[in-house]
Amino acid sequence: MANVGALRTTISLDSAQFTQSMAGVNRQLKSLQQEQKAVTSSGTGFARGVEELRKKSDVLNRTLELQQAKVNELKRRYEDSKKATGDNSRETQRAQTAYNKAVAEMNKTENALKSITEELNRQTNPWKQLETNLNNASDKLKVAGEKMTNFGRNMTMKVTTPILGLGGAMLKTGIDFESSMSNVQAISGATGDDLQQLEDRARELGATTSKSASEAADGLGYMALAGWETEEMLQGIEPVLRLSEAGNIDLARASDLATDSMSALQIEAKDLPAYLDNVAEASRNSNTSVDALMDAYITAGGNLSEFNVPLEESTAILGLLANRGLKGSEAGRALNAIMVNLTSGAGQAGEALEELEISAFDADGEFIGLEETLRLVKDRTKDMTDEQKAQYISMIAGKEHLKSFQGLLAGLDDEYGDLKENVSDADGALNNMAETMQDNAQGNINRLKSSFEELSIQFSEHVLPAFTRGVEKLTEVVDWFGELDDSTQDNIIKMAGFAA
Repeated sequence: MANVGALRTTISLDSAQFTQSMAGVNRQLKSLQQEQKAVTSSGTGFARGVEELRKKSDVLNRTLELQQAKVNELKRRYEDSKKATGDNSRETQRAQTAYNKAVAEMNKTENALKSITEELNRQTNPWKQLETNLNNASDKLKVAGEKMTNFGRNMTMKVTTPILGLGGAMLKTGIDFESSMSNVQAISGATGDDLQQLEDRARELGATTSKSASEAADGLGYMALAGWETEEMLQGIEPVLRLSEAGNIDLARASDLATDSMSALQIEAKDLPAYLDNVAEASRNSNTSVDALMDAYITAGGNLSEFNVPLEESTAILGLLANRGLKGSEAGRALNAIMVNLTSGAGQAGEALEELEISAFDADGEFIGLEETLRLVKDRTKDMTDEQKAQYISMIAGKEHLKSFQGLLAGLDDEYGDLKENVSDADGALNNMAETMQDNAQGNINRLKSSFEELSIQFSEHVLPAFTRGVEKLTEVVDWFGELDDSTQDNIIKMAGFAA
């Protein structure tokens, strides 16, 4: 007992020093977090380029050193508390929670550092250099093409045919990209510098990511359909591209999901990166995909926006539903129905809430929150018999959504709290998830294909003007021939056959 008393005294004396030390460490970590954001391009959360990646790696290394020291100190504090007050004391439980949270933060930094290191290795390896070589080759093709005109007459079909096939494929790529950008122009009304900026952005992302320039242009088209301005599209296309990579979904589909769900939730374009981080983190911590989660938001977003339900709160609730097998638009419909029953005051649901003395609104008529309303229902029914509880929950949820409502109430404690905490601290989750999905042989192939498409577009810029003039001339000939009388057409055909 003497030793325990002495240890209690030591802990008490060390508390002030420990608190001061932890406060200092937390201040340094917060400073490093701001520094990390500062070194990321344009504040978008997506590091680009070797120099920027190295700066971010340096910040993460320093952050990791601080977090390791913090973990060691919290572990020592936890062990001392166990000896002094026992495993189940409130002090020990708090110390254990703080230690576990610090370990989770440290692991998160280690994963981010690993991703940055892998990206650095990727950008400095021969695959990355291929893009530069391809760009240089584009300029040489024009000169080489002029020399090949005379030389080609003496080449065999074994050489000529593959070259023509490659040139045709490259020309088609350029035509497809031109068509995609025409679609963007038609929808958005962009002209001049605005249109050129959009084209340059699509080509930049096509040359440096796993997506092609034409795919990027299609993504811009969906943003234009949603009424986005040029600047919003320029900023938003990369996060949407990362969403496509992270969720392994088509870029046009990703753009459609992002714009539709943001419209339903009334989220502005400037908040797109944070919103997509939230979605990515939820998909990593619950039984749903980014596609299904955003589909649920498209369905339920209107109600969630009307009642100002915080994003992390609604995401955690949809995560609970997903963990119980309810996903996508089905989960959105269930959440809509539950919110209507909790707020309308109509029917059996209104009667049950009145008997339980529960209101989803305060004295000023303001919504108290979805989470708070659900907790009130759970609290008022927890001491009831199974029969009474089943009766009230059935009245509130309705038969169709009884299982969903029961699942929400059952998961409100630790499961909901963990999900909400994770999505509240989701900065960089989308980028990390996208990098992981592309860190494989298929990802390298996709990047190679995208780089080749940029070369094809450069090639087509030289060829398309001549090709277009040729098509126009051929069209004129066809129109001229069609206007001739039958006998003249017949004579021309016979003469052409004789010449052949």
